[in-house]
Amino acid sequence: MPRPPRPPLSLELLRVALAAAEKGSLHRAAAGLELSQPAVGARLAALEARLGVRLFERHARGLRPTAAGGGLFEAMRDAV
Repeated sequence: MPRPPRPPLSLELLRVALAAAEKGSLHRAAAGLELSQPAVGARLAALEARLGVRLFERHARGLRPTAAGGGLFEAMRDAV
């Protein structure tokens, strides 16, 4: 059975994910990026769908990177 098409990977998705990891919440990431909180959440969901892994654990106090997310964000910080 063929896999469904994945959303395209873009620097915008990576930029939003890195901001969310650094800020620790959708709300603070959205404010820093001048985007709405739902827009940030949608971009994170698109990136997770594209990569096929969960990048964040969501909890009442915000976001915490998963092991996969932590590795990706560390590599992104090193690259920038």
